[in-house]
Amino acid sequence: MRDAEDNRLRLYGVYVLPNGTEHVVGVGRGRCYFLYNPSAWKKAASTLSVSVELEVDRDGHIFTGAGQVTGWRIEDLIDTRRTIKKEN
Repeated sequence: MRDAEDNRLRLYGVYVLPNGTEHVVGVGRGRCYFLYNPSAWKKAASTLSVSVELEVDRDGHIFTGAGQVTGWRIEDLIDTRRTIKKEN
C-alpha cells in the first residue's frame, strides 16, 4: 500500500490494485491521474486514443472511466516499480 500522505504517482508507472489488476499512470487535470490498461497503453499511437479505465481525483478517490465510485483510494495502489512507455 502507498503512504496516505504521498499522493504522487509516477508518470507511466505500473501500479496494481488489491483485485490484482495492473494500470499505467497518465496525467489528468489538476492533481488528477488517469489509469490505463497496460496492453492498450503500449500499443496506442497517442494518449488520446487510449480509453481511461480509472481516474484518481485530487482527493485520492478512484473512479471508473464512467465516473462511478470504486471504493478504492490512491493509497490502495501498489507500485510495481515497472514503467511502460509506448511502443510507437
